[in-house]
Amino acid sequence: MINLIYYQNHITCMLYFCLEFILLAQFCHKFRYRQCKPRRFLS
Repeated sequence: MINLIYYQNHITCMLYFCLEFILLAQFCHKFRYRQCKPRRFLS
């Protein structure tokens, strides 16, 4: 029983970590795109 609860907690932590990583990656991609856009126009 304890092992099952631990396993569920581990899965939820993994899912939250994956979601956080995806959101962070999207945010960084948008931020980089915004940063790079003016440089492309200038050059």
